[in-house]
Amino acid sequence: MFKTALATGLAATFLGLLIAPQALAANASDEVKDVREAFLKEAMEAQEAYHKELRRHARIAVSKLEKTAASAVRDGDLAGATAAMKQVLWLDRDNKKAVAHFKAIGRLEEVLEELEEEPVVPDAVESTGDAGNVARQLIGSTWSWGDGNNITFLPGGIASATQDKQPNSRLWQVDARGNVFVATAKPNILSIIKVDLSSGNYAGQNYKINNTEFSGRRVR
Repeated sequence: MFKTALATGLAATFLGLLIAPQALAANASDEVKDVREAFLKEAMEAQEAYHKELRRHARIAVSKLEKTAASAVRDGDLAGATAAMKQVLWLDRDNKKAVAHFKAIGRLEEVLEELEEEPVVPDAVESTGDAGNVARQLIGSTWSWGDGNNITFLPGGIASATQDKQPNSRLWQVDARGNVFVATAKPNILSIIKVDLSSGNYAGQNYKINNTEFSGRRVR
């Protein structure tokens, strides 16, 4: 009986030693995933708060610039009004008053091209070197993004994809090596793409539970 109990105990111990590493590995894997997902969620919330404040200050600046332009027009200062409206367009490419102003004087396309060379509206993206070059060329551009969808990179680190229920719901940023990070809060996904500006193509990878590779091209 003693030998039987001892054998049973040793067998159980041995089986436990075999199972334990697998259980620990599974637990560690789950913990890594949980920590990563928690970090991405917190990072997204922090970025959303930052960009919300950035957009608030941009709206204030646009309002002040529009008043400056209107005052300049009343004083017959076309150059002053144009300078103010150019800054409005820098902050908001779709501003109706600024677009109408430059259409009226026949300079809309010219000014939009000039603004592509301007530094990115401050958004923690490097404005010099390769990263700055990538960021500046991405602003206002549209790229294919998934099956039948497109994504547009807007000033201020905001991106809008056609499949999103809420426009301008993504954030983007370029790191020092020129990698473009695109993040969404719901669902919580981080995509990293490497853009080839000369060919207009990119290769990327999604990070969620399973990593998936994808690619696309510039469409506008």
